[in-house]
Amino acid sequence: MKSKFVHIRAKRCAKRTFCLLFAAFFCLIFMCGWAACAVDYGTLSIADIEVAAGKSAPIEPVFSKEKETIEYLFEGDAISIEGDVVYAHRAGETVGVTARTDHLQTTFQVTTLAPDYGMLSVADIEGLAVGQRRRIQAVFSQPMYAEEVSYAFEGDAISIENGFVTALLPDASVQVSAKTAHHSAVFTVTTVENYGTLFIEDVAAWIGYPPSDFVVEYSRPETAAGREISYEYDESMIELDAQAKTIRALKAGETTVRVHDGVLETQFSVICANVDKRGEEYNTADYDGYAAQLAAQWSRSGNEGKTTLFIGDSFFDTRYFWTDFYQSYAGKDALCFGISSTTTYDWEMFAEGALADVRPKNIVIHLGTNNIYDDAKTAEETSLALRRLFTLLRDRFGGAHIYYFGISVRSYGTEEISRTRQVNADISAWCERRDWITYIDTPDRLTADMLRDGVHPKLEYYAVFTEALAETDIVIENLQ
Repeated sequence: MKSKFVHIRAKRCAKRTFCLLFAAFFCLIFMCGWAACAVDYGTLSIADIEVAAGKSAPIEPVFSKEKETIEYLFEGDAISIEGDVVYAHRAGETVGVTARTDHLQTTFQVTTLAPDYGMLSVADIEGLAVGQRRRIQAVFSQPMYAEEVSYAFEGDAISIENGFVTALLPDASVQVSAKTAHHSAVFTVTTVENYGTLFIEDVAAWIGYPPSDFVVEYSRPETAAGREISYEYDESMIELDAQAKTIRALKAGETTVRVHDGVLETQFSVICANVDKRGEEYNTADYDGYAAQLAAQWSRSGNEGKTTLFIGDSFFDTRYFWTDFYQSYAGKDALCFGISSTTTYDWEMFAEGALADVRPKNIVIHLGTNNIYDDAKTAEETSLALRRLFTLLRDRFGGAHIYYFGISVRSYGTEEISRTRQVNADISAWCERRDWITYIDTPDRLTADMLRDGVHPKLEYYAVFTEALAETDIVIENLQ
């Protein structure tokens, strides 16, 4: 019995061992199968980021295997993240960020920094004349951080307002501090006496003619007292009389005159020209007979240095147009020598021919319309021709003061009207600089409805001329 029991017990133990071995084997097979079926997704890593406030920076996730879509998690509003870009909204913060995918996760930090505001620089302002105003040139190296600039300085030599500096006192050197909320700079303003400017207009001179004058103009003449002007020029081209302020042309061409008074300097051009009198415009054959009659009238009635002489074209022709001239100036020592159809060129010839002996007190002129309409001269040619005639008459007629009526505007010829107005503007400005000639602005007074034929005034409207002349400083003597 004992032997059978032992045998049975041994069978049971063997059976239990087999079962345990079988179960262990099954578990081993299961575990190996599960391990064989699991996926390796690799790793995700992201480096910490530093970004200036107001700026952005890319987030650069690194996947050891296949890339996945990332969700970023963080707290607060110091930053924001869109896609793989982080935006810094506030400086001085460190934000922990969790980056999470369906299978991976990591963390990184975003540190927000103060922005780079760059540098502010302001150039020195030198030689600012008293009364002058100049813009302050503030330059930001980072233009996106440009800010309002405030300025501080000591003393009362300058003032600064709305970004402009004005010199108030001369011979000062003022250090100015420029500041913004995040920048600072220092610059210097030096001031000088305001001497103004020196200007001389270009001069036209003609070979064989009297010298042309020029006018020295100071914008602040009170600062120029006692300064002597020197001139540098080509002596083979011109003769310059510094005392008389005249230039005589010696050779055709253009030359430059350099001017210096010890403080200010300038330069101007002199255009020297020949005058060819062989052209048809200098042919006075049609007028010589009447010019001779006028010369005889001067011999009979003219008084040297006393008579006021009116000369010009048909506007002043007493035979056909200004027929009541001598009634208008009854009892006055005045003569009217207008010759219809004449131009400035004709009167150059008369001044050195039939009327060479005329020596009036005043010369009153209306000329130029026939230069434009009959001779088809340009505005520039007409202006130069008038200047040349004025220069010649001043010399030949004994220095009489000249009163020039601007060219009357006809009612026709659009292009000619334009040239007429250009000439009047040029001659008005030219006369304004000189004390020996007076420009009279009758063209703006004599309107088209006052003209009898589109050219000449109706007789009653010659009052436009007489009244405008009376408004000047002219003195017309009474007959004795």
